[in-house]
Amino acid sequence: MAHPGHRLGMWVHGATFFPGSVFLLLWGFPYLVLGASTSHGTATSLLTLMTLVLMAAAPLIGNLTGLWPSLRALIAVGIALSTTG
Repeated sequence: MAHPGHRLGMWVHGATFFPGSVFLLLWGFPYLVLGASTSHGTATSLLTLMTLVLMAAAPLIGNLTGLWPSLRALIAVGIALSTTG
């Protein structure tokens, strides 16, 4: 990773995809069922909806960063900040 852009890309992927992936794959279902007291069906539906929304958003974000490459870092920071709450 000698090129600074490659390092930035790795950090962007880690910062933007990690929170959602951890929630979906690790803590989401137990938190929704045990912590938030939702039913199994509702928790499953919410996690499925989140997955579908992320699948739909990824190409849109890719197109945005392709159209405006100078704004890639700003878009990534905006996404990372939006996942913090």
